[in-house]
Amino acid sequence: MLVRLKSSTLAVIADTAVEHPTCPATAAAGRTTNKAIAEATEESHKISTLRANGLLDADACAVRMNAISAKLTQLRGERRWLSENEALDETMDAIRKMTAVIKNGPEQMNTFDEDLFDSLVEKVIAESQTRIRFRLCGGLELAEQLEVAAR
Repeated sequence: MLVRLKSSTLAVIADTAVEHPTCPATAAAGRTTNKAIAEATEESHKISTLRANGLLDADACAVRMNAISAKLTQLRGERRWLSENEALDETMDAIRKMTAVIKNGPEQMNTFDEDLFDSLVEKVIAESQTRIRFRLCGGLELAEQLEVAAR
């Protein structure tokens, strides 16, 4: 049985691949954030050592540790945000590649093209005997209802 993707389904893929500028500086920003986290953690350790040796009073230590804790919370949030954006960039790149394959592919298909299918579809999931889901490269999923022929 040959299952055809509807042209509207292909339009969804093309519309999903909106222009999303990838940020090549994301990796550099991540390294900078990680370095700042390491420095703040080291500073926290030094203050704890000073306090343990009796060289810093409890109030001054508490004020400085609270400031470092707030800074670490902010930096960890930045790192999480950068990580999420990096994943989004990878997904958008995969969708752009898929869109290019579709645009450069044939206008109309009368037979199954295994190479084209393999370049677009990562996984096919059978939800039931009449419904399947295609997981496309980039994570986009499309559900299709199969038409059952009368026996």
